[in-house]
Amino acid sequence: MAVETDDGYLDLVANKGSVQLFTLADIYESFTTKQGVQVVDFLHPRPRLHVSARRMGGWPTVDDTRVTFDVIARAVDGVTLTADDVPRFYPGVSPDGAHDAVELASAVAAAGRRAVSG
Repeated sequence: MAVETDDGYLDLVANKGSVQLFTLADIYESFTTKQGVQVVDFLHPRPRLHVSARRMGGWPTVDDTRVTFDVIARAVDGVTLTADDVPRFYPGVSPDGAHDAVELASAVAAAGRRAVSG
């Protein structure tokens, strides 16, 4: 097994432990799959959503609050409650944060559908 480096190819079998291919920070970054699907940055899945191991067990929260994205996404139905209404019920969550929560929930649902059908 080999990997391409700046200096050519490196045989990983012959050079065990001699190279660090990636860090955990690299794993969490956004990337594009072979099928061309963009995978979100796991620590910042949307501009106003953040993940912290010390907040809500690492679940994405809105605007550095303790309000998780899925709570907002389930509440916002676009008719009874819109993203603009969310601050009335969750004062720390901005309408833009609510939009990001709904957008992430939609992306997660779409990815689940692709995984099941693909």
